[in-house]
Formats: sequence, C-alpha cells, structure tokens
Amino acid sequence: MNPDLRKLYIKLLKWSVTTAFLMISRQFVNNQVFDIVIILCVCYCVGIFVMCFYFQLFGKK
Repeated sequence: MNPDLRKLYIKLLKWSVTTAFLMISRQFVNNQVFDIVIILCVCYCVGIFVMCFYFQLFGKK
C-alpha cells in the first residue's frame, strides 16, 4: 500500500473515532455550537473517505 494512502486511512480512523466520541457525548452537552462541530467533523471524515477512495481506485500520481 502506498505510504501516503496509508497515512490517509490512519487519519480517517482517528477522525472517525473522534467523531463517534463527540456524537456519544452530545447527549451530555446541550449546545448548538457543539452540533455544528459534529457536522463539520462528519463532513471532514467524508472528505477524507472520498480522497482515500479516489486514490485507491486511480492511484496517486
């Protein structure tokens, strides 16, 4: 596996765990800003996933 692609997968794993932790702790924190942070984390994870998917299919050149 390409080392850059491996780094992206590790970054995706870290952000996914962080986002899951934030979603679980959301029930204890009742704040609108916290909801926006969760939405941004999910969007960031989706972006990293799309990059990983693209590089896996077409290879990084």
